[in-house]
Amino acid sequence: MKRILLATTLGVLPIQATPLFAATCSVNGLDVTCAGDVTAGFSNSTAGLQLEVTSGSTVSNAAGDAIRTRGNGVTVTNNGTISGTNPSGSDGIDGGNSLTVTNNGTITATNKGIDADEKNDLTVINNGTITAYDKAIRNADGNNASLTNATGALIESEIDEGFESGDNAYVLNKGTIRASDDAIQVGNNATIINYGLIESVTRGGDEADPQDGIDIDSGSIENYGTIRSDDDAAIDYDASDITSTITNAAGATISGTTGVLVEKGHFDEDGEWQEANIAAQIVKNWGVIEGRSGFGLDLGAGDDDVSLYAGSTLIGGADLGADDDTLTIFGDLVAGIVGDALLEGGTGTDIVSFASLGLSALLTASFEGDFAFFTFANAPEITLSLANWEGYGFGDRVYSQAEIEAALAPVPLPAAGLLMVPALGALAALRRRRRAA
Repeated sequence: MKRILLATTLGVLPIQATPLFAATCSVNGLDVTCAGDVTAGFSNSTAGLQLEVTSGSTVSNAAGDAIRTRGNGVTVTNNGTISGTNPSGSDGIDGGNSLTVTNNGTITATNKGIDADEKNDLTVINNGTITAYDKAIRNADGNNASLTNATGALIESEIDEGFESGDNAYVLNKGTIRASDDAIQVGNNATIINYGLIESVTRGGDEADPQDGIDIDSGSIENYGTIRSDDDAAIDYDASDITSTITNAAGATISGTTGVLVEKGHFDEDGEWQEANIAAQIVKNWGVIEGRSGFGLDLGAGDDDVSLYAGSTLIGGADLGADDDTLTIFGDLVAGIVGDALLEGGTGTDIVSFASLGLSALLTASFEGDFAFFTFANAPEITLSLANWEGYGFGDRVYSQAEIEAALAPVPLPAAGLLMVPALGALAALRRRRRAA
């Protein structure tokens, strides 16, 4: 009996002797491992730290930022939860130059989700969720940032920007980036590739100051998903002199009160003059570009070049603005691409072309001052409204207004033909009398 009791006691001793696991961020050289429920956050300014929050663990701080690593070249890998919970506002992660964050879990904050303000070379790979009351990711005036938002991943701000950075930013979005301010705000030479949803929603922010899906100075935007704004432009170009491109693929949508808007110069609410964007915008559309209460394309200054391909849709028309612009419509059914909305060339020498049609496809054309009204034989019920175009392309030739008017004018009968008209009338009358007899 004693032997049995001893064996039972020995069997439970190892469990009782094991100490409870300590919730801590342990430091081993440059390696930091945060495990358990760490409620005091972690702060360290050493450069080159490699910090991991393990799966199922939480790092939070009710008094300040959850993780504060101001040293350069820090890497944070989050497999758990990072949460800045100070009611007065705290960040999830506050870092320095060359901060790299791979988030496989959740980052939340009462202030910024990830804050690398005015720091360069930020890299964020989000496979999970980053949500914040203020900016989800702030890298204001920092250059060379890279953001990858994976399929199913979420970046969301309650009252401000989703992702904010400076020049040379790179964004690859396959998930959702949502904000009540600009969903994405970047500077010059940005590259944005979207397969998911980028949207500015009417919620929580300063609703007297409507915001954009993407606010950009210059760069390349490739859209295979949806870019939209509830109350402003889907894409808004601020002041720049650098050429920008938009490629909107088949099945993709760009939708705002204005689809694409280019800064023309204005005084802001503080009375400060905002310079115009004077660069060319190159737009290639196979999908839908929509202006719900304004132009689909409002492009301002610069030698803009717009191509609308067969199967695409432009809702709200276009104003290509100042300078020498080109608008080319591909596909036989012009009305199906642009409807009856106004296509405005603006000042300069502008050419609108119907690349898939010969002049014979033009059923009627009338000109009134700067305006032209076309109907086409394959959709005579829709009148295309044009304004301030100096050339009209059909096929591989560009025609002037005078050439189109001459081509569509009734062909006058020659003098001999005019003399024959009374005779033909008399002959017809004689035939009628003979039939009656």
